[in-house]
Amino acid sequence: LSDGSSNLRIAVGASHHTLAQKPYVIVYEWDGYSWVTVGSQINDNSDNEFGYSVSLASNGNLLAIGAPRSNFSDDNQGLVKIYEYRDLSWEQIGQDISSGETSSEQHFGITVSLSDVSRVAVADGRQNGKVRIYEYNDTSWAQLGDSIDLSNIVVDITNTASRRNRVSLSSDGTRISVGNLNEENEPGNVKVYEYNNSSWNEIANIVDYRDISNEFGYSTSISRNGYNVASGAPSANLTNVNPFVRISEILKK
Repeated sequence: LSDGSSNLRIAVGASHHTLAQKPYVIVYEWDGYSWVTVGSQINDNSDNEFGYSVSLASNGNLLAIGAPRSNFSDDNQGLVKIYEYRDLSWEQIGQDISSGETSSEQHFGITVSLSDVSRVAVADGRQNGKVRIYEYNDTSWAQLGDSIDLSNIVVDITNTASRRNRVSLSSDGTRISVGNLNEENEPGNVKVYEYNNSSWNEIANIVDYRDISNEFGYSTSISRNGYNVASGAPSANLTNVNPFVRISEILKK
């Protein structure tokens, strides 16, 4: 969902494919009366879960689309494509983004998050996987800093309950919140990282110790200025705490 001053847009992915229907993404805009399509439907001809994850920049003109089943050798490595709205149509900018690794079952692109400065965060779907942030240099997408490790993440891409938004970039692309689900008697957490012109450094670790069964860190969203973080815990737990969202403030330097 974009919230630019001149438009309100939402991107919708239809990642499930059949023999008759390939995956696609549609962007809609509110015109004051109804939701109308923006540009043409963005299609993909592969059986790759294209549209499994989507993210719009706040101005609604830049769109990231994850295809976590996309592969080069039938091994579900995954990829991400970035589109820009130009001259009434969506055009891909830069290359298809992949992790650069050769291991199978990465499901790279299971979660994507765009900033407003041509930076995109991409998580893969492996247990103890990685988050990578990329920046556009007017010709291609290059990784920005080192990868961020994901801890205790269990993802079943065939299970819709596993579809979580566990990375979120601030508007200027300098801060990111990363959700880590609990496993093996460990509480979930949401970590916040900040980019210092060369690497991503952890500046906050938000943890809920009341019960390890509440799936704290299942989802997260960071504010545009990077100083407030929402952390989701969707499961009722053993201490009878209902599902909840926690809002945390990250103090300024």
